[in-house]
Amino acid sequence: VFGLGGTSAAIASVMYNWGTGHVVDAMGYAPMFVVAGILGPLGLIATLLKQQPVETTHAVERLVRTGLTSAHPTLAKTDVKMSVRRTFQALRIAVNGEFSALEALLRALPHSLAPGGRVVLLTFHSGEDRRVKKAFQAGHRAGVYADIADEVIRSRKEETFANRRASAAKLRWAVRGTGPSALKNE
Repeated sequence: VFGLGGTSAAIASVMYNWGTGHVVDAMGYAPMFVVAGILGPLGLIATLLKQQPVETTHAVERLVRTGLTSAHPTLAKTDVKMSVRRTFQALRIAVNGEFSALEALLRALPHSLAPGGRVVLLTFHSGEDRRVKKAFQAGHRAGVYADIADEVIRSRKEETFANRRASAAKLRWAVRGTGPSALKNE
């Protein structure tokens, strides 16, 4: 399915790791569904996939909605809708190899900056932000970066009001070190 190997375990792994876990937990892949706090029936995704193959985006949406509402009939519609969005986000990230590209950039970044050079990265997903934050922190501890943002920078109220998509944006920055330990393998 979507170039992910087609197994329910592969799809569940993508949804859990890159969709932040909300969907998978409800459908029977422990440790699970934090929102409802209850485990769904084990293997629900596998059962649903055997009944009807997933070949369209509408089928994916039906799979997620059916799985969630079967496992948690009282789950709020807003939680179901958010889970559907996160599922598509996870599939997009997996199919496009977005995390691999980001990790390659983060590895190459120090070599691309001149000593004292600055980098600013804007992320829109917690998985992206976590990777950037950890890479900057590790680089700072190793002396590659002389300084990094202590806190994430988010949009102000006025900016978010003018552009609601700005609410998801997180900005982090780093400054490449200038000393001998900044890049040992240059």
